Formats: sequence, structure tokens, C-alpha cells
Amino acid sequence: MTVDTVQHANVAASPAVWLAYEPPDRIPGVHGATARTHPAHLFLLCRDGEPLERTDPHGSSVEWRGP
Repeated sequence: MTVDTVQHANVAASPAVWLAYEPPDRIPGVHGATARTHPAHLFLLCRDGEPLERTDPHGSSVEWRGP
């Protein structure tokens, strides 16, 4: 499911945890510098808008970034 900016705001205001697994330019709230420096061939996994890992779209590689 693709989440637009309004839906993202609704999730952010709730007690839910929002996970996104997309190219960074498709994830609302990802800092512009992160999107600009992210390798084009990898996806980004974010929790509540915070990057956790870079990964191959099919899961063949993972580069952990977060806690």
C-alpha cells in the first residue's frame, strides 16, 4: 500500500508504528540528503520515517544503518 502525505500524518498522530520499504524518494519525511545520497538500486527500510537499513529490493543484501 502506498501512503500519501495525509495518511502518513494520520499514522504519525496515532500510537501505530509505521514501516516503509521503498526507494527513499517515495517515503514521506525522509531527509532530502538521505534521498540524494542513497544508491538508486537499493530500497530503504524506515521506522516512523527514520532510516534503519538499505537493502536490495529482493532481500539479497542488507546494510544496517540504525539501532
